[in-house]
Amino acid sequence: MPGDRPTTTTVWPRPASCRAAERKREAARQDISDTALRLFIEHGYEATTIDQIAARVGLSARSVFRHFTTKEDIVLAQLNRSGERLHDALRLRPPAEPAWDALRQAFDVLLADHAESPDRLRRIITMVQESPLLHARHLEQQPRWQEPLVPLIAARLGVPDGHPSPRALVAAAFTCLDVAVSTWAAHDDGTTIGEVLDTIIATVRGT
Repeated sequence: MPGDRPTTTTVWPRPASCRAAERKREAARQDISDTALRLFIEHGYEATTIDQIAARVGLSARSVFRHFTTKEDIVLAQLNRSGERLHDALRLRPPAEPAWDALRQAFDVLLADHAESPDRLRRIITMVQESPLLHARHLEQQPRWQEPLVPLIAARLGVPDGHPSPRALVAAAFTCLDVAVSTWAAHDDGTTIGEVLDTIIATVRGT
């Protein structure tokens, strides 16, 4: 009606109790995830059960299932957090940096997480590769990592959204990373993943 005051929506901050509950849930998920990975490495992925994971963290199996639907989800949760960090790392790279260089430097943020425990990372990579279901789920997740990076690369290339080049470049960079990780895990010769990755990227770029 004319003369009526415009309605406004008040957005109230979440109560402190809600924020505390969210932090508690996230801490529980992290504890379950870290514990499960240790058990997977110690006893093998297929041999480790949800009941064993629950017992180690002091929860019931039902409680674990409230946080993770399957064992695969426990491993992939760690990988998905890495995907979020990768997006932030790429977004913060200097705007004038070439797209390939920006992606390569963003990958370093992920690699740095495992620099102090390469043996643990090698075991995790081997575990993922040796489990057909886990490996398939990992491949299914990769587009979710890649898609948020496409607009950032499009901006660096100066092309409009929907142009195929950014998506192709991101996919190629991830292929380089996958090959580098697999090669590094299979050959414990003192070479770092970063060094293997640099060699592969240089070959792909023809530099």
